[in-house]
Amino acid sequence: MDRGFFARPTPEVARALLGHEIVREDPDPARLRIVETEAYLGPEDPGSHATRGPETQAGRLWEEPGQAYVYVCYGIHQMLNVVAHEPDRIGAVLVRAAEPVDGLGRMQERRGREAPTEIASGPGRLAEALGVTRSEHDGVDLTRGSLRFEAGEEVAAEQVAVTGRIGLSEGGDHLLRFLDRDSSHVSRSLADDPDHGLADVELRKR
Repeated sequence: MDRGFFARPTPEVARALLGHEIVREDPDPARLRIVETEAYLGPEDPGSHATRGPETQAGRLWEEPGQAYVYVCYGIHQMLNVVAHEPDRIGAVLVRAAEPVDGLGRMQERRGREAPTEIASGPGRLAEALGVTRSEHDGVDLTRGSLRFEAGEEVAAEQVAVTGRIGLSEGGDHLLRFLDRDSSHVSRSLADDPDHGLADVELRKR
């Protein structure tokens, strides 16, 4: 996928990534189909790391689209984002969940032999399944190389749910979470999260 794909409004990229794939070739081949994402914007977005300013690790959000922004959540979980924004804007997309396509056995080893639907059903699980770490992958170019995005089949509009973001003390009500409503690999389904599901219903009424 070329850099131009990511040089668009962040929410547009987050929605468009559904159905495309994230691939790691080295040291163990793995391929996953993306089924859930969240968009994070500039300093005006209370849920975004951009509120910390460009002089922190979050300064990556100001940089060239298409590169990885990997941070550690709660001192444990690696979180894989891709920088995505228009020129002179700020933002990144968190890859929240994905469906294994290839390399399931190795991903199960990394994750502890979980069921396929649980291997990457959350951003920390996804990064662990792929072996993604801040020390190795923060700042790498995700349009090429051994860890990259590849084109798949984009999810049809009627299959996309749009909800509030998950796990935020501020900005969780922003409708910036996108998921394949038919996937059993998402981190939290609409049925399990009725409040966020209502947000999707209201959005579709507009």
